[in-house]
Amino acid sequence: MTHLPTTDDVAYELKAALKTREELGADYDDHVLQAFAETLTRQLRREAARQRPAKPRGLGSGQRTTVAIMTLIMGVPMVAFGVGFGQLPGLELVVALLLGINLAVRL
Repeated sequence: MTHLPTTDDVAYELKAALKTREELGADYDDHVLQAFAETLTRQLRREAARQRPAKPRGLGSGQRTTVAIMTLIMGVPMVAFGVGFGQLPGLELVVALLLGINLAVRL
């Protein structure tokens, strides 16, 4: 489990960076500082990602209700047109489309 870096964590990372600098020499100062900054940034990003709430998937209950009501309102004339122009195949097509829309909304 990741955690927000404490003062002790930062002090430990800083001491490690300073020790590395002593061993490598002043020529590598930029690289040591860059590695130190990357380590802290990684820890902070992991913690921020862990605390970020997950996005809800799909539509909310109010939106699903709206789709159901609109299906009823628009379904009646669509069924009438389907039966009027295509008899049974037209009715089957309209019902399949309405069911498909409502099933897609449920996912």
